[in-house]
Amino acid sequence: MTRNRHGRPRSWIYAGVFLLVFILGGVGLIIGSMPLFWTCLVVLVALVPVGKLIGVMDDTVMAPTDPEEPGHG
Repeated sequence: MTRNRHGRPRSWIYAGVFLLVFILGGVGLIIGSMPLFWTCLVVLVALVPVGKLIGVMDDTVMAPTDPEEPGHG
């Protein structure tokens, strides 16, 4: 488990790349660019095992447990 409560930087980079490729694939679908759409689809499918490899799901955002911390109350 990571000591950073907001996840590791590599997980954030992974999520950003995944979101960017997903959006580009949607744009390709809207504008009718089938090569862009299919390329993004292949990249998204390839990103799934990459996420498993880097352990992106092992990062959790922990809620504060101390009732004295800001946000409780």
